[in-house]
Amino acid sequence: MKKEYILSDAKFIYSKNELGYQEVLDDFKNAEEIIIVTYNISEKQALLIRKLADTSLETKISIFTNIPSRWDTYYKDTYRNAARKKIDVYLTKLKPDSIGEKVSVFFNFDNHGKIIMTNNVVYVGSANYSEESKNNSEFGIISRDLDYITFLKEEITKELEKSSTPYFEYDYLPMLLEVKMHLSNLFALKGELFDQVYSYYDELDGKGYFYNDTEERLSQITIDNIIEELYKCSELFGTIYDVADQLTYDDSILDKLNEYYENLRSLENQFEDVPSNEEVYELACFDSSERANQILQDEYSAEAYDEYLEGYVQKAMDSVHEDFQNLCQEAKDSLDDMLKILDDYLNSSKKSLDKFEELEFRKINDDIDNT
Repeated sequence: MKKEYILSDAKFIYSKNELGYQEVLDDFKNAEEIIIVTYNISEKQALLIRKLADTSLETKISIFTNIPSRWDTYYKDTYRNAARKKIDVYLTKLKPDSIGEKVSVFFNFDNHGKIIMTNNVVYVGSANYSEESKNNSEFGIISRDLDYITFLKEEITKELEKSSTPYFEYDYLPMLLEVKMHLSNLFALKGELFDQVYSYYDELDGKGYFYNDTEERLSQITIDNIIEELYKCSELFGTIYDVADQLTYDDSILDKLNEYYENLRSLENQFEDVPSNEEVYELACFDSSERANQILQDEYSAEAYDEYLEGYVQKAMDSVHEDFQNLCQEAKDSLDDMLKILDDYLNSSKKSLDKFEELEFRKINDDIDNT
């Protein structure tokens, strides 16, 4: 197989005692995506790996490397032991989550090519992604031709990926991180709801919380956001159960995870039912100014003018305040139920995650270490 691309925008680089692809390294801080294709990495130095680790959390990174000294067949233990040591170094230095959140590592045991690129600039040449390359005489080209960069990404590295061995045979850590992110959102929203329902006091005779029946703080937006996060979390916990079913044959673990999942779905449904309570909805939408204006219009329009206006405004506001306090008391039990449901949901979620994390939810590919 052969692929060709005729370049019109490129410069030739000869390097000695420095890295010929420094221009690409300098672009790492701006990059949305970084792709490294190399024959080897440095076993002793870590500057170039740290360059990757220092990029933005949003930067997508793909690394393709061979492992020198790894052979398909070993005829002596000396070679086998040397390969095992080398493989251990590569697995340690290139552990994806030690580099970044969006990192994929592939081993290609036929590769001898070298490409260091971002979505903005690319180096193709003889230099490896290794600190030792700066000591050698190396040759290559640097280009900012975006069509060429797209060609390398879509035609070359994707073709390389097909014949590569991924670092992990399977890896469900990203799924766990996604669940934890949504649970963190839910925890923050629960705190937001609590602060709308209760007020803090710190006085000489003590401190604590009291039920808020004086300020219009309850927000329908907060309630809707909670419902949305509950749905996302429950969907992800369903996925966790499906994944666990592939990772273990232990029925006791699967039964427990299923029990947690069904409980979470039940709690989600319970929470959705509470805001449909008329008092909660009315309290979340309560607008004292609008109500007071309506009372002035409906009841006092004939009298509330000139010097009498202020008195009738006060009467209207007193009536609204009384309505608000009554509504708060009518909604209190439902609001307390909502907060309790959220506590139960977060506690059950933690138990479910703890149970899942007892499983081998990520596994290094057995095909990498063939010693």
